Amino acid sequence: MTTSRAQSHRSLPLRSRSLLHACLCCALLAALSLSGCRAPELFKAPTECAENKPVDRTELGKVTWHRDMRPLVETRCWPCHKTGDIAPFPIETYAQAHKLHPLIGHSVRTNSMPPWQAGPCCRPYRFDTSLTPKEKAVVKAWVQQGAPEGDVADYKAPAKTTDGGLSRVDLALKGPTYTPSAKFGTDELRCFLLDVPDAPLFVTGFNVRPGNAKVVHHVLLNVINKDYVAHFQGLDDNDSGPGWDCFGQGLSAAHGAGIGGWAPGFRGLDYPDGLGIKVPAGAKLLMAVHYDLSGGGGADASTAQFSTAKTVQREVTNMGFSHPLWLIGDGMKIAAGDKDAVRTFAYDPTSSVGENGPLNVYAVNIHMHERGTRASLVIDRLDGERECLLYIPSYDFDWQQTYFLEKPATLKPGDLLYLECHWDNTDSNQPIKGGKKAKAQDQWWGTDKEMCTAFVMMAKP
Repeated sequence: MTTSRAQSHRSLPLRSRSLLHACLCCALLAALSLSGCRAPELFKAPTECAENKPVDRTELGKVTWHRDMRPLVETRCWPCHKTGDIAPFPIETYAQAHKLHPLIGHSVRTNSMPPWQAGPCCRPYRFDTSLTPKEKAVVKAWVQQGAPEGDVADYKAPAKTTDGGLSRVDLALKGPTYTPSAKFGTDELRCFLLDVPDAPLFVTGFNVRPGNAKVVHHVLLNVINKDYVAHFQGLDDNDSGPGWDCFGQGLSAAHGAGIGGWAPGFRGLDYPDGLGIKVPAGAKLLMAVHYDLSGGGGADASTAQFSTAKTVQREVTNMGFSHPLWLIGDGMKIAAGDKDAVRTFAYDPTSSVGENGPLNVYAVNIHMHERGTRASLVIDRLDGERECLLYIPSYDFDWQQTYFLEKPATLKPGDLLYLECHWDNTDSNQPIKGGKKAKAQDQWWGTDKEMCTAFVMMAKP
């Protein structure tokens, strides 16, 4: 989706424009820190578009489980809601679905299930698990009609779809057995180093199989380059248990490359053809596991799975994208009681990652914490056009994921990646700590505070 907006500084030479932009960013941040003023909002993607037009439920007639709902559930819900899978309950039979039909209806009305946070009017993504307007209408009509079963003879198995998944597993690395304990609230962040026996190689796809789905909240995978292995090995050796407590510890691009993240509902995937992330000789992989003990406990030994290649056509760069001054002191201060705090940042990655040449964007992710409400990542083009990469109209910390673009977007020299984050830091929007809702306090950058980061997968065309 594109919009147009004239900007006077677009007429400046590229180098002058970049310098001006950097100066304006610093001046704006200083003003924010001193006066508490909010940054100007540049972009808001629409939520109404042709592909999101609601369907009139009355046009559907009678909706039954076997003819209408069962194929839909098998396609959209079974990746999680099957016996023994990661969801807390299965939806495999009519009896189970009928018992749960009020909850199913509520989840669809509130767009909380299936978990897909990307707004519908930004751009198409690979392996989109969200419900179409017609599918939503079917669910709502079935619930409204009392969840009838219908005739089993009306059932037709759904067509097989290409809905993600790792095409093959060339390398499986199992983490050590570890029993997590709550370190902050009901959570613990634990890191494990994994040996890579056949490096150098290129990762061309990944997945994670949690050992204990009741406690594994999400998993991040990163390459640790040879020069930093000893540092992280020392953290492991100095901790009494397997791995180490890595709460509050960050990774920089110097440590190595990000591979990707797993969260419930993610089925694994292959990178686009010809792309890969290099794992150099002597490197190790870091598996950071966020444990949440609010729904159970017990030991875990999760396994990271990869498809690999000896060579690839193009090497991928996964870039973390934030204003560098946000990480310093209270440079990203979000005042207690602010209902809609906003921070923005823009940068041209072609000047560094692209070596002054174009870059293709293949995947995007936006990361905030519990107080985040909505966010957007946009290409602000040199010619004044704006192209939406990701818009999250209702951010949910528990359902973060990476969105792979159906078709790559191309960044040209002079184009800016523009990131915008919103937070609600009032008392009504605080996380639960120690069984009680926390009181609003000033927030700034921190693992236990707030963040605003975009992760962007890029490669040269």
